[in-house]
Amino acid sequence: MNDSFTTTTHTSFFGSLKNAIVGTLIGLIMVPASIAGLAWNEYRTIKRTQGIAEGAEIVQTVSDPSSANPSYAGALIHLNGRAETQERLRDDVFGIEVLAIRLMRDVESYQWIENVETVNRDGKQVTTYEYKKDWNEKSLSHAQFKHPEGHENREPTFASSSFVAKNVTLGAYRLDGALKNSIDSFQKMKWSQDLVNALPSDIQANSTTKGKYLYWSDQGAPNVDSPQVGDQRIVFRVVRPTEVSLISAVNEKAINELKPFVTTYGEKLQRLFVGNFTAAEVFQKMQGENETMAWMLRGGGLMFCFIGFTLIMGVLSAMTERIPLVGTMAGGVIGFVSFLLAIMVTSLTIAIAWIAVRPLIAALLIALAIGVAVVVWRTARKRSDGITAAI
Repeated sequence: MNDSFTTTTHTSFFGSLKNAIVGTLIGLIMVPASIAGLAWNEYRTIKRTQGIAEGAEIVQTVSDPSSANPSYAGALIHLNGRAETQERLRDDVFGIEVLAIRLMRDVESYQWIENVETVNRDGKQVTTYEYKKDWNEKSLSHAQFKHPEGHENREPTFASSSFVAKNVTLGAYRLDGALKNSIDSFQKMKWSQDLVNALPSDIQANSTTKGKYLYWSDQGAPNVDSPQVGDQRIVFRVVRPTEVSLISAVNEKAINELKPFVTTYGEKLQRLFVGNFTAAEVFQKMQGENETMAWMLRGGGLMFCFIGFTLIMGVLSAMTERIPLVGTMAGGVIGFVSFLLAIMVTSLTIAIAWIAVRPLIAALLIALAIGVAVVVWRTARKRSDGITAAI
């Protein structure tokens, strides 16, 4: 069952104008901030690309990792093999014990969740608060809800937790924390009768299993198909010994230990992938990660810049939003022009960063920015004439 509440806030013309001016000031900060962020991202991407290329040229593949060769001390090496451990990880709260590299306890609580949606309609701010019950790993406090009455959540009894083996090896080499945490071949554990029997008696009495979940309630055995607020469900995920491929530096002081390799560009190289990969394939994957991160940050910078330009031109929207048709038209123009300006600024920022490294790409981006600038000017001129005529 969902609950929904709607509130309408009436804002005067001068109130809207004041808010728009504040938004403009914020936008004047956001646009330069987005440019700085985009420039930093390109600098980071170029450095990372150069560092990965350097690493790919000097890496040495260790054919037999069963013994640590002193000749590799300080060198960047590539290893293939089985990541092993002899440790049994134990969750004392639930009595779960397993031979594994990593063990995760994921806990979700059945609780009220608040969704808030705000829209502006004819100078009025309409906010809708919707409440529904669902499973969520985060502990949501009803005290933060707009309408906490009837939507009370309870403090969770159990929380998520993780366990990592201290000693994980690939042949003669010990993996450090970063490498161990990169082994992410998790599998959900099935709730066998032996695992259920290992549970503490108080948890057994208040729980039941279904599939790979353990359902728990402080009100007695839970109803899986009709959970109550405060019920929790727990799943354990485990990483067992598995085949991995990695690149890393050999510690000069302890040749059986690994550490990040630092390139002449100041980039730290150390990465592990689950599976059997050549050194070239490992570096290809690393470059793919670098490019993915670059495009994600570019997209974030573009969106941040777009919001900034929208806020900067918010005064125009505030001055026209109460005029029928004109307000809608102005809002459309502002959104369209803001987006084009954001594309132009983003393209120029990226182009400037790549001029020395990728001149052809830089030239194409500059051409794109110029083309967008022309479109912005023509669109703004055409739409402003339309708005003036409507007024």
